[in-house]
Amino acid sequence: MGSSTSEYRSEIESASLNFRIMGEPQGGQAESEDQNIVGFHQDEEQHWVARLACGHFQHVRHHPPLFEREWVLQETGRVQHLGTTLPCKKCVLGAAKDE
Repeated sequence: MGSSTSEYRSEIESASLNFRIMGEPQGGQAESEDQNIVGFHQDEEQHWVARLACGHFQHVRHHPPLFEREWVLQETGRVQHLGTTLPCKKCVLGAAKDE
Protein backbone atom coordinates (compact mmCIF):
# COMPACT_ATOMS: atom_id res chain seq x y z
CA MET A 1 0.00 0.00 0.00
CA GLY A 2 2.20 2.92 1.19
CA SER A 3 5.92 3.30 1.05
CA SER A 4 7.96 2.57 4.13
CA THR A 5 10.20 4.97 5.98
CA SER A 6 13.24 3.06 4.75
CA GLU A 7 12.13 3.58 1.13
CA TYR A 8 11.81 7.33 1.76
CA ARG A 9 15.19 7.36 3.44
CA SER A 10 16.67 5.51 0.45
CA GLU A 11 15.12 8.09 -1.90
CA ILE A 12 16.65 10.96 0.07
CA GLU A 13 20.05 9.25 0.23
CA SER A 14 19.93 8.65 -3.52
CA ALA A 15 19.11 12.30 -4.21
CA SER A 16 21.90 13.38 -1.89
CA LEU A 17 24.36 11.03 -3.60
CA ASN A 18 23.33 12.32 -7.04
CA PHE A 19 23.93 15.89 -5.88
CA ARG A 20 27.38 15.03 -4.53
CA ILE A 21 28.30 13.15 -7.73
CA MET A 22 27.10 15.91 -10.00
CA GLY A 23 28.69 18.58 -7.85
CA GLU A 24 27.86 22.23 -7.59
CA PRO A 25 28.09 24.63 -10.52
CA GLN A 26 31.19 26.75 -10.82
CA GLY A 27 30.91 30.44 -9.91
CA GLY A 28 28.28 32.30 -11.93
CA GLN A 29 26.83 29.23 -13.67
CA ALA A 30 23.15 28.47 -13.53
CA GLU A 31 22.25 25.51 -11.31
CA SER A 32 20.13 23.91 -14.05
CA GLU A 33 18.91 24.47 -17.57
CA ASP A 34 15.24 23.95 -18.46
CA GLN A 35 14.67 21.27 -21.11
CA ASN A 36 11.46 20.08 -22.78
CA ILE A 37 10.13 16.61 -22.01
CA VAL A 38 10.02 14.65 -25.28
CA GLY A 39 9.03 11.22 -23.98
CA PHE A 40 8.92 8.77 -21.10
CA HIS A 41 10.10 5.26 -20.35
CA GLN A 42 10.36 3.03 -17.29
CA ASP A 43 13.66 1.99 -15.74
CA GLU A 44 14.51 -1.53 -14.55
CA GLU A 45 12.66 -0.85 -11.27
CA GLN A 46 9.55 0.36 -13.16
CA HIS A 47 10.06 4.02 -12.13
CA TRP A 48 9.08 6.58 -14.75
CA VAL A 49 11.90 8.48 -16.45
CA ALA A 50 11.45 11.60 -18.61
CA ARG A 51 13.48 11.83 -21.81
CA LEU A 52 14.55 15.44 -22.25
CA ALA A 53 15.17 17.28 -25.52
CA CYS A 54 18.85 17.63 -24.61
CA GLY A 55 19.30 13.84 -24.59
CA HIS A 56 19.42 13.43 -20.81
CA PHE A 57 17.05 11.34 -18.69
CA GLN A 58 15.47 12.39 -15.40
CA HIS A 59 13.33 10.35 -13.00
CA VAL A 60 9.83 11.72 -12.42
CA ARG A 61 8.62 9.76 -9.40
CA HIS A 62 5.43 10.19 -7.42
CA HIS A 63 6.38 9.49 -3.78
CA PRO A 64 4.42 11.81 -1.50
CA PRO A 65 5.27 13.76 0.52
CA LEU A 66 8.73 14.02 -1.09
CA PHE A 67 7.60 14.11 -4.72
CA GLU A 68 4.08 15.17 -5.77
CA ARG A 69 3.82 13.98 -9.36
CA GLU A 70 0.60 12.00 -9.46
CA TRP A 71 0.30 12.84 -13.16
CA VAL A 72 3.14 10.44 -14.02
CA LEU A 73 1.08 7.42 -12.91
CA GLN A 74 -1.40 7.66 -15.81
CA GLU A 75 -0.67 7.72 -19.54
CA THR A 76 -2.93 10.74 -20.03
CA GLY A 77 -0.93 12.68 -17.43
CA ARG A 78 2.36 11.82 -19.10
CA VAL A 79 0.99 12.83 -22.52
CA GLN A 80 -0.22 16.14 -21.08
CA HIS A 81 3.29 16.87 -19.79
CA LEU A 82 5.05 16.32 -23.12
CA GLY A 83 6.64 19.64 -24.06
CA THR A 84 6.73 20.96 -20.50
CA THR A 85 10.14 21.66 -19.01
CA LEU A 86 12.25 20.14 -16.29
CA PRO A 87 15.50 21.57 -14.95
CA CYS A 88 18.54 19.63 -16.21
CA LYS A 89 21.69 19.89 -14.08
CA LYS A 90 23.45 17.47 -16.42
CA CYS A 91 23.39 20.12 -19.18
CA VAL A 92 25.08 22.68 -16.95
CA LEU A 93 27.74 20.13 -16.05
CA GLY A 94 28.31 19.21 -19.70
CA ALA A 95 27.42 15.55 -19.12
CA ALA A 96 27.23 13.16 -22.05
CA LYS A 97 23.76 12.25 -23.32
CA ASP A 98 22.06 9.32 -21.59
CA GLU A 99 21.45 6.11 -23.52
